[in-house]
Amino acid sequence: MSLDEIIKVCPGIEKVTLSCYREFLGDDFDQHKTWSQMGLDDLDIVEMVMSLEKKHDFEFPDNLLDEVFGENTKPINFIGVVRQRKLNDLGI
Repeated sequence: MSLDEIIKVCPGIEKVTLSCYREFLGDDFDQHKTWSQMGLDDLDIVEMVMSLEKKHDFEFPDNLLDEVFGENTKPINFIGVVRQRKLNDLGI
């Protein structure tokens, strides 16, 4: 599933920025590393996603959890994806 499709099925996730991850992980956060390289396991990731859902008032579909937040994926700056899509729509 593309990031645009994920944003459509999960309204509110566009509020998730790299600083949101940094708030949860502190100094261990590195946007260039995978979640597992930052020391997170499946349980840590679920805890982080639940924290993001609560803070930003959205619900992330469980069936997409591994695709977006799997241990071997890197953090996604959702607000950046939305911003870039809007710029592309404007032809900028």
